[in-house]
Amino acid sequence: MKLQYRGNSYEHNPQSIETVESEITAKYRGATYKIKQPVNLAVPDSAVNLRFRGVAYIKGKNSVDWRARKSMGSSINDTQQTC
Repeated sequence: MKLQYRGNSYEHNPQSIETVESEITAKYRGATYKIKQPVNLAVPDSAVNLRFRGVAYIKGKNSVDWRARKSMGSSINDTQQTC
């Protein structure tokens, strides 16, 4: 399906996921229903290069979590002030 957002055209290809009803019951606004769980959850094997508002980042199996990168890097308090 071809879509457009703010002048940018893109192709939308939704994935269908097989689900089965679990034994877990939930309630929302007085209505009770059974939670559906995926049969086989597909996990991408490799990293994907993505871009959000002009900032490039990598998401996937081989990418480093941003929390891990934050702990490995220096913080604002580590910088030296120059006069």
